[in-house]
Amino acid sequence: MDKEPKRYIFIDYENLKKIKVKKLREVCDKFFILINDNNKTIPFSLVTKIQKLGDGVKWIAVDTVGTENLNYHIVFLLGKLHNKVDRSVEFIVISNDKEMDPLLAFINEQGRYCIRVRRSNKTVKDTGSRKDKGRGEGTDSQGHGPGGLFGEEERKRRLIQMIEESKKRLVIVETRDRPEAVPDLCDYLTLHNQEMALHFDMNEIVHEMEKLNDIRVIGGQVIYNF
Repeated sequence: MDKEPKRYIFIDYENLKKIKVKKLREVCDKFFILINDNNKTIPFSLVTKIQKLGDGVKWIAVDTVGTENLNYHIVFLLGKLHNKVDRSVEFIVISNDKEMDPLLAFINEQGRYCIRVRRSNKTVKDTGSRKDKGRGEGTDSQGHGPGGLFGEEERKRRLIQMIEESKKRLVIVETRDRPEAVPDLCDYLTLHNQEMALHFDMNEIVHEMEKLNDIRVIGGQVIYNF
């Protein structure tokens, strides 16, 4: 039985404070956290959550100011590790910064799966298609549109299969820990369906789940019917 590919996640400290660490522990093997070296305090509650990753977490303190500068360090780290680790290792960057996308596209062209997952902002009410929100947001950095290499029948079959597999995973997740907003669900689907994310817009999957009555979306919030 083939092992799942290893997955490295890259994130800066400011984004780390705004996500649910528990969910990331389930989908990554290594967790690289970049933080300004002048940051002297980290909330105890966050420390205890990160501690559960054990050796899988690596804190990287850098002499810089602001999240944009931290993004430059993330880009440098991606390039450095790309030349060191096996190409089967997947790179996931959690960031809302589109400026990273050209580099991520280049890494994909070199044979490594590499995407940027947008950290959802629950104060934003816009839940339109991610295709309209810029290349690389919730899809892979190569900008593959829906359809990809599949014929219509095969595409439909794979779409339904992905929905069924996602439902099986979500069924065993406690209700309070399920993705609450449409962008959260899209990011969850992307992380758990790496290959299919190359060919499908995750927002389309959410709409299909609505059509199948698996979920309802009210005011951008997801209500599960299973």
